[in-house]
Amino acid sequence: METTLHEVDARTASIETVLNEFEHDISGMKMRFWPDSYNDAWFYSQWDCSMSGQDNSGREPVNARIFPVPPVVAGLFIAAGLALNSFVPLLHPAPTPLESRIVGGVIAACAFVIVILAWREMRRLRTTFHPGGKATALVRSGIYTRTRNPMYLGLTLFTLALGIGTANPWLVLLTPLLLLYLQERVVKREEAYLTARFGAEYEAYRRRVRRWF
Repeated sequence: METTLHEVDARTASIETVLNEFEHDISGMKMRFWPDSYNDAWFYSQWDCSMSGQDNSGREPVNARIFPVPPVVAGLFIAAGLALNSFVPLLHPAPTPLESRIVGGVIAACAFVIVILAWREMRRLRTTFHPGGKATALVRSGIYTRTRNPMYLGLTLFTLALGIGTANPWLVLLTPLLLLYLQERVVKREEAYLTARFGAEYEAYRRRVRRWF
């Protein structure tokens, strides 16, 4: 019995040694591949800095990461509207009027054109169109002379178009909520970043062109 206990103690010590070595290796890998800025307190300080438009060194403005991205958010709103219309319909089931289809189609076409024009301007100036990406240029031409956020405006109009075109009142009612979400969760954060990055240049553009239309 005494020999067995010695063997157990030896095996336990061996396991502890292996675990300590493993922990040491993991720590080394973390320091090598995972920057200090992503360690607990540092991570949160980085997050707070990115929200204010400055990195931890106070030099290069940092765009806040947007999650989930706006197209996914719009998709979730649309899915919610479709689900609500199926389980809690506000209108009696009936064929969609031709007028609704026409109006919805026209609005959807306008939304598509707005997004394409915005994408073309951003591509021409070789700046990112990804939410949370680094802006290399301030886009103020083309469709951006009419609205500062044509991409998000297009998403909102498409949601409205789908609601009208399919006679789904839930989607129509959810459209203002989508616009509010984009404004508070995405647009205002991007405005803070662009102000930090382009300064007076963006402020002048902001005074000249409305947020939406």
